[in-house]
Amino acid sequence: MTDPRSADWPNLTIPLLLEARSQDEWDWDWLHDGTHEASAGDVIGRARSLATDLADKGVEPGDHVGLWMVNWIDWVVAFFGISMAGGVVVPINTYFRIDEARSLVRSANVSVLIAGDQSVTSPTGALARQLVREGIAARAEVLRRGDTRRLMSSLRSDRPPPDVSRQQPDDLAAIMYTSGSTGSPKGVMISHRQLLGPASRLSEYLHITDEDRIYNPNPFFHYYGLVGGVLASLWSKSRLWFAETFNASDALNTIEARRCTVFSGYPPMYLKLLGHPDFLDNDLSSLRAAITGLTGVEDRLSFVRMLRQQFGLRDLVTSWGSTETGALVCTNRVGLPDDVIANSVGFPNPGWSLKLLAPETEVEVTEEGLAGEAVVRSPMVTKGYYGDADGTAAAFTSDGWFRTGDLLSRRPDGRYEFRGRLKEMLKVGGENVDCTEVEQVLRSIPSVRDAAVVGQPDSTLGEVPVAFVVLAGESQVTDVEAQVRPRLAAFKRPRLIRSVESLPMTASGKVDKGALNKWVLDDIPPGDE
Repeated sequence: MTDPRSADWPNLTIPLLLEARSQDEWDWDWLHDGTHEASAGDVIGRARSLATDLADKGVEPGDHVGLWMVNWIDWVVAFFGISMAGGVVVPINTYFRIDEARSLVRSANVSVLIAGDQSVTSPTGALARQLVREGIAARAEVLRRGDTRRLMSSLRSDRPPPDVSRQQPDDLAAIMYTSGSTGSPKGVMISHRQLLGPASRLSEYLHITDEDRIYNPNPFFHYYGLVGGVLASLWSKSRLWFAETFNASDALNTIEARRCTVFSGYPPMYLKLLGHPDFLDNDLSSLRAAITGLTGVEDRLSFVRMLRQQFGLRDLVTSWGSTETGALVCTNRVGLPDDVIANSVGFPNPGWSLKLLAPETEVEVTEEGLAGEAVVRSPMVTKGYYGDADGTAAAFTSDGWFRTGDLLSRRPDGRYEFRGRLKEMLKVGGENVDCTEVEQVLRSIPSVRDAAVVGQPDSTLGEVPVAFVVLAGESQVTDVEAQVRPRLAAFKRPRLIRSVESLPMTASGKVDKGALNKWVLDDIPPGDE
């Protein structure tokens, strides 16, 4: 077991790293969003201006500022500007509907919202204004694309830059909402060190240098988009390409035209690229490395071999972890055989400790091959969930190990193998979906007496939610679908809702999810109407 204190973690805050980078000879075009580009100097200068503007408008150190915007360069500027002002960034999922956003803004104690306006894919600006009208947030700064550059040019040049020296590496930097191992979305508290530590490790494990060109299409409100994209490229001084939303055709064209060398994505993204009709017509020979997870992939060995052969990757890294644990608890590093990468999540990395507990007794599992819940201890593990003392207490063992909710087993070679989840969590195209959250929404509909949600395999997204409902009277499934639509983000909505006379139950009186999974696979559940 690795001693988590033995690792060297960055003793920096994000603003101090930005100040260091502003002194480097590093002023080439850093960020590229498909339409616009910006140098490091431009981004840092715009962030300083935004920080000054926020301070002038009353944002104080420690204030929680919501960031609700698609992947624009302005998102990165806003993240850094909030951080330079001493604020805590609360990224908001751009797929959220108004009910979900309202709940998040309340629970995170967000006072100010910075939102994007006139996005092609997400009306976050209009929704942010609605939350202000409702009194949920005190103020919304709604920015059009490029507004942070115009803001920089409009501010007085004699204003002093923000003082970033008072912040400490272990101060709270962000509250990132996730359903990862927590059930309903909860705010994971993450410090500056806990963001920069994994960013530095990812750069190390993928051998990223200032000569690399990263393509990372993950949303910045996700941990992998922020840490694996923005912060890893800042740490390594590499160039970063991204897009407002992932599109396979655009991704292929960008990788070829910009000669990208590193790709970071979830399995469904790779599958969309491989399934695109123009895949073989694009020259992807510049790619040398990629990182992905394998959770939810049915035939992992075929998937790994496909990545190697079709993309011509020299270096492939797979990882296991979560937002709460710093993501890179275990990795399979470069240079390993395909079967090792496919059949294990790797060794625990320096700085993370991992052990397995029997789910019922919580006795440590030491025998090879036996599955147990993985619990983790590390300086990279969150201190807990914001405003949720009960949720935080439940997430940790009595001696301080974080409960991941994942089942692992130890192999004879010392590597760990993923065996499943303790909790009812789906991975839908890289998004975590908690079945209990969807069930609660369904049960709140007057015409639904009971509901249960399970996953259905999907060739593109890995898996998708499917719901079984017991309806009252003459109610129709179409009525349920109409009421669910405005209350859940698209990735959470059941792809299929089936009406049944009753839900199957176990001997202990719980819904038999195993039977429901079999119904999904057989495609003909008893009592289907």
